Amino acid sequence: MYYEQLFGTIGFDGMSSNLYHEHCPTQVKEVKGSYNVASKIATENNIKSYRFRGFQIKPNLDYLKTR
Repeated sequence: MYYEQLFGTIGFDGMSSNLYHEHCPTQVKEVKGSYNVASKIATENNIKSYRFRGFQIKPNLDYLKTR
C-alpha cells in the first residue's frame, strides 16, 4: 500500500505531479539541504499554448471551405 500526494508549485492550479510514497510524507522530520534542478538550457517555463481560438474566426456560409 502506497501513500499518495498531489504536488504542485501553484497549489491546485497549473502543472502538478501525483507522487506515491512507501511511508507517509508527513513523517519527514528534517530537510538537510536543497539544490536547483531547473534545466539550464531550456527556455523559461518551456510551455507553449495550443488553445483553439474558434470563437474569434469570422463566420462563412460555406462551412467546408472554412474548416
